[in-house]
Order: sequence, then C-alpha cells, then structure tokens
Amino acid sequence: IRGKGTFTSLALRLIVSPLLALGLCLLLGLDAMVSTVVVIAASTPAAAVVTMLVSKFGKNAPLSSSLVSIHTLCSAITIPVMVEMTQLVIR
Repeated sequence: IRGKGTFTSLALRLIVSPLLALGLCLLLGLDAMVSTVVVIAASTPAAAVVTMLVSKFGKNAPLSSSLVSIHTLCSAITIPVMVEMTQLVIR
C-alpha cells in the first residue's frame, strides 16, 4: 500500500470531503449541530462492504482491505480534528 494513490485517497476521503461538507454547511447557513453531524458523516472512512464488492468482482481484495484498514486508523485522528475545526468555524 505504498504509492501516491494511497495518500491521495486518504487525503480526499478524510480531509477534502469533510472540508467540502463544512463549506457547503456554511454556504447553506446550517446551524452548528447539523453542520457537525454532516462533517462527521463526511469524515468517516469507507465501509468494509467495499472489500466484499471488490472480492465479488475479482479485483484486488487485499489492497482494498488494507486501504479500508488504513482509512479507519487514520480517521481516529482526522474525525476529532474535523469536528473541532467545525466548532471553531461555526461559532
């Protein structure tokens, strides 16, 4: 799981996606609670169902399960950071 693709997928899923969600919440003028929930939902890693689908269609299941595991581990850091950022921006 080396390479630019791994880090690109991590950055897009765990950083860029929640930041876009936060921007959309600000643009729509949603309150703090709803914005926080939306950012948390956007910050969560991909589900393990991805690995099952990859396996079913004969693709690279070990890579998929590794990526899901890495995303899940990294989300333990990124989710609290994104929630705190949301709270700071919304206030």
